[in-house]
Amino acid sequence: MQRMSITVWPLALCLLAVSGSLSAHHSTLVFDTTTPIWVKGTAVTIYTVLR
Repeated sequence: MQRMSITVWPLALCLLAVSGSLSAHHSTLVFDTTTPIWVKGTAVTIYTVLR
């Protein structure tokens, strides 16, 4: 039991430290989701999404 807690606590602390930077990196606040963007071009590949 003692050996397991020595392994688990540092791992948990590392995951907590990394989780903050990951959520900041993938934040949606830096994108303007209210303004539409129009793109002109030719579709080379079309993927279908199965539901």
